Amino acid sequence: MDIKIQLAKFPDNFYKAYHKKNWSKVEKLLSDDFKYFTDNFTVMDKPGFMEFSKSVEWEGKLFRVSELNVMISKGEDFAVLSYKIYFEGVYDRNDVTVEAIETLVLNKEKTDWKIVHFHISNKL
Repeated sequence: MDIKIQLAKFPDNFYKAYHKKNWSKVEKLLSDDFKYFTDNFTVMDKPGFMEFSKSVEWEGKLFRVSELNVMISKGEDFAVLSYKIYFEGVYDRNDVTVEAIETLVLNKEKTDWKIVHFHISNKL
């Protein structure tokens, strides 16, 4: 399969696992060097991100990835994905809608692509 096509599916695969709360699959998609960043300077490593994700009470109803851009290194072992994300769900018993721009930096580790850097910006 073409690498660009494979990587274009990565955000959907990540969010399908995340919305189903399939934490073992989510964790496998994260590099051991994983870092999560927000506009508010929140930074989490892999254990912190997984702990936070598991502890927050929310229910995802819908997500949609759009305007995906995939850039791949010459060596085809490093990639940057940027896209817009749209969520609908329930958080703290309230309906919520979130729109954001996200960036994923991926490294190819053996045969699997892993997220090294994840940045979310809610400033649309």
